[in-house]
Amino acid sequence: MKHFLAILLLAVTTFAFGAEKVTILTNSEEKISTTNTPTNSEYVNRKGNSYLLNGYIMNKKAFMNTLYTTCPTAYNHFNKGYKLSNVGWGLFGGGLGVATAGVLISGIGAIQSTKGQTNYGAVIGDLFIIAGSDFVTAGIVCLSIGYGKMHNSVDLYNIKLEAQQPKPTLSVNYTGTGAGIAIAW
Repeated sequence: MKHFLAILLLAVTTFAFGAEKVTILTNSEEKISTTNTPTNSEYVNRKGNSYLLNGYIMNKKAFMNTLYTTCPTAYNHFNKGYKLSNVGWGLFGGGLGVATAGVLISGIGAIQSTKGQTNYGAVIGDLFIIAGSDFVTAGIVCLSIGYGKMHNSVDLYNIKLEAQQPKPTLSVNYTGTGAGIAIAW
């Protein structure tokens, strides 16, 4: 079963990255399959929540470790987004839990009101539902901003890489005995 899942994962990622042959890395830097690297391998490409760098498909943690050593600016951007997305998932899940509790409390309050008792449960349940929906909304906002920051860190890394590439220059030099033209790349 373990080998079947590895083969299935390799087939899906090979299809997802345009039939390029890639190597898959996990957090433990374990290679599942080694094949050829794609062109422009120094640039980072993102597909969903996977990152392709130098022929390796990395998850978020492995990519964050790579950014830590190669590009501190992109690492800081990615790390802020990663933390914000974790907060977003917490708010989203907590909000669903609070809203569910509100529905239960409201239902119990409605049952009690039919027995002639004061209906405080329905009011408290409604407040829980409102608070839960607010938490869910805040969670969605945090997730959107967090994932946006993580995805933008790929652009920051690639821009830094382009800035490090030598640019062709043309210079004209005048000396006491003549003039010269120099081209450097």
